Parts: sequence; structure tokens; C-alpha cells
Amino acid sequence: MSTLTAENILQLIEQLPALEQNRLKELMAEQPPQTSPVKPKAPRDKRVPCEPMPNRTLERQWVEDHKHEYAGQWVALDGDRLVAASLIQKEVFSAIDTSNPNPPLILRIPSPDDLPFIGV
Repeated sequence: MSTLTAENILQLIEQLPALEQNRLKELMAEQPPQTSPVKPKAPRDKRVPCEPMPNRTLERQWVEDHKHEYAGQWVALDGDRLVAASLIQKEVFSAIDTSNPNPPLILRIPSPDDLPFIGV
């Protein structure tokens, strides 16, 4: 079983009589030029580059110092600065700047009256 290659085809064309070679040239000239297919672009890499976790030491210290004042509330903290606080999570999210590449830490400070979390 032979493989069809351009070299094999050229050898076969050379074996044709001159009249058939001219006819083949005319047929090839009538064919519209074929453009090579456009290669699809590689998909863009949409992964976010890895960045180190921000140091949240100031936020943890702020929570430790003020947890009795904001028990049961949602807070947004930027370092040791309180950005927003509310009993309603949605109010805290709407109060922060979402275009900031380093958003504030948002968390709920547990209340002593909260029931224990049992993992359900």
C-alpha cells in the first residue's frame, strides 16, 4: 500500500504524455486559488495569576478588640479601619468599593447568643 505524496503525484504527472500534461495545466489554471484555512486563535488564558494572601493581622486584632461592640453584625475591615457595619450582609457589600483590587475583609462577628454551628 503506497502513500499518496506530492512527490509521487509529480512522478505520475511526468509519466503522462505531453498532451495530457497540457490538459492538466489548463484544468489547474481554471481552479480558483485555494487559500489556506485560517488557524483558529488559541483560547485566551482566563486564569487569574496567583497572588500571595494578604496579611490580615490588623483585621484579626481589630475583631479581637471590638467584637463586643459589633457582636452579631457584618463588618467590612480595611486593615484596622472599619469601612462598614450592619446586621444585614447586603448593606455591608453595597457600602464597599468593589473596583478596588484589594477589597476589604467582610465577616460576621458572632454573637454570644448565636446557636452553635453543627455542620448541617
